[in-house]
Amino acid sequence: MYVTHYSQIRDIPAKGAVLHRLVDAHAELGLREINAGPERPERLREGVMRIFLEEARRWGSQLPDARILEIYSNDVELNAQGLAFWLDTLR
Repeated sequence: MYVTHYSQIRDIPAKGAVLHRLVDAHAELGLREINAGPERPERLREGVMRIFLEEARRWGSQLPDARILEIYSNDVELNAQGLAFWLDTLR
């Protein structure tokens, strides 16, 4: 399979399992924080950061946490904002 902006992807079932696991982790985070009030944006960001750090470690990254979060800072913010939007649509 070829994904936009990337090259060829192989072992689709394994990649799909990773995708589903991460979607589930994000959904669980969002539902856990749905009623967090004014602290919700920060709690979502912190939760997404934890997910990214756990995933980086799962794949064997030896980078310091600060470097991983620097690399993925835009993704963390976008995911947290996306979760907030999704949670708002549930109400």
